[in-house]
Amino acid sequence: MISLLKKVLPILLILIYSHILPAQTCDSLQTVTIDFQNKPLRQVLHNIARQSNAQFVYNDGLVDSAVITCHYAGQPFDYVLSQVIANADLDFQILPGNIVVLFRANTLNALEQTTSPFKPVRYTLPSPKVAMEPQYPREAMEEGLEGSVEMTLLVGKDGRVKEARIIESSGSGILDNAAAEFASKLTFHPAQKEGKPVDVWVSRTMNYKLIDNRFLPEQYIKRIEQLTEQARHAPHTHISAILHDMLKTHEDLSAYLNANIPLNYNRYIQQIVQTDVYTAWNELWNEWPLHYLVFHDFLTRYPESSWAPKARRLLTQFIEQDLMRVKDSSNAEPYTRLNKDRFVRTLTRFIIEAYPDMLKRNDLHELVFNQEANHSSR
Repeated sequence: MISLLKKVLPILLILIYSHILPAQTCDSLQTVTIDFQNKPLRQVLHNIARQSNAQFVYNDGLVDSAVITCHYAGQPFDYVLSQVIANADLDFQILPGNIVVLFRANTLNALEQTTSPFKPVRYTLPSPKVAMEPQYPREAMEEGLEGSVEMTLLVGKDGRVKEARIIESSGSGILDNAAAEFASKLTFHPAQKEGKPVDVWVSRTMNYKLIDNRFLPEQYIKRIEQLTEQARHAPHTHISAILHDMLKTHEDLSAYLNANIPLNYNRYIQQIVQTDVYTAWNELWNEWPLHYLVFHDFLTRYPESSWAPKARRLLTQFIEQDLMRVKDSSNAEPYTRLNKDRFVRTLTRFIIEAYPDMLKRNDLHELVFNQEANHSSR
């Protein structure tokens, strides 16, 4: 009976300790490097799981009061884990699929003395209902903040997140708050134990990394101001190359911002365009991304430049893209119908007054007046 009990004990422990910290599985547990000074055991286990692809199964009460100090570099998983949990008076069993069950060190002896029959327990870990990635906070993107937020989430029987704990901060309150808010909105197919839903803990890392630091607003503004100053004092033979760099910088940023619609750099653009350029758009300045105005500013500053025709093409291109966005957008988007109406009217007036020749393009003419007619009839 004792030998039989030893075989089924790990399965029994899954039944007893029903909180799960899952990670991806692999054929073997990997080596681990950790360095912690007075850190909660839960955080240490989360770090070990992330490195080794282990799935920890344990009861909350086993780890919540334990604080760990340890340093191991490239050591085998089982050796590191045994040393880490020894101070908490815990032991572990490794099951197929890299499931690691934690239990009190004296539990085995106590259970060896019982003769109660046991049967295997079937577990199914929770899985997301919809694949979602955290949205990058606009403020964080504009400030160039990057980082990862490591969390554990308590997924309830209904698949909703009942509690979200930050195990390791990104170092930014903006990113940490965004990660916590995002985590609270996640929904899962709940974990199953013997076909019945159960509450479980799952680990999740929210990553926030910028696509290209060249497009941070401070760097963009500084670059344009430098080029503007150079164009003001450069010999005539050098001005064309300077204006080319300026126009290219505008083009690259506008393309980037168009691909990242939530970003609105208007308050930064206001620092580099002429006063009359942005005052004409006062009613929309805080509502719509008006990135194409940098090309209008370029044309009013350097109308005789050899790069003026390209600036006009870029202005037209990005205006068309904005009009298409209005045409295809729904009222569920961040901008209200009233704001869209004002945008269409203001843009139409702008084109007619400043660039009437643009309306010779059939596609732009149709976009402008169809939008104006559609919105005016509402």
